[in-house]
Amino acid sequence: MKPIKKRITRAESKLPLKFKIWLYFVMFTLIVFALLWVFQIFFLERFYQGMTFRSAMKSMDKIVESYKDDYQDGFKANFYKTLSKVAVKNEQCITVLDRFGRPVKQEHILGRCIIHDKNNSNYALIEKIDLSEDGLIKGTKINEGTDKEMLICGCRLGSAASPQGYLLINSTLEPV
Repeated sequence: MKPIKKRITRAESKLPLKFKIWLYFVMFTLIVFALLWVFQIFFLERFYQGMTFRSAMKSMDKIVESYKDDYQDGFKANFYKTLSKVAVKNEQCITVLDRFGRPVKQEHILGRCIIHDKNNSNYALIEKIDLSEDGLIKGTKINEGTDKEMLICGCRLGSAASPQGYLLINSTLEPV
């Protein structure tokens, strides 16, 4: 019996190699740009807001700790220094109010913020803090002067039965 020889021929491409490489590079670039666009549109804003909320909560924890350690022990200068450092480092406006809602110490870092504005609603924020179970509030509000969304966090300083004061933090949410 005679072996059957099959002739295998390669399908020759009519496109030059340089054009194929260029075409693959263009497709890869378009896919990368499409992925970047999708991630930016759908995830970047939520990620940035979450990061800003965490930063404000860390700032609040640091200031409350300094309040307990320094302010109540008579080292007000150390507390004020910590307050200033936190405000500048995190670009946040911070106000410490006494138990009657009068400002004790303010750090005004942002240009126009909600807690330092003439028409501020600090008393309403204090009321919300008092009504909350854990003495803590956080949320967003549109700044009427800049039409930008702002983050507002607040907490009670001292016990729930007899608060010694209140802490309010304001930060921007829309530089993205």
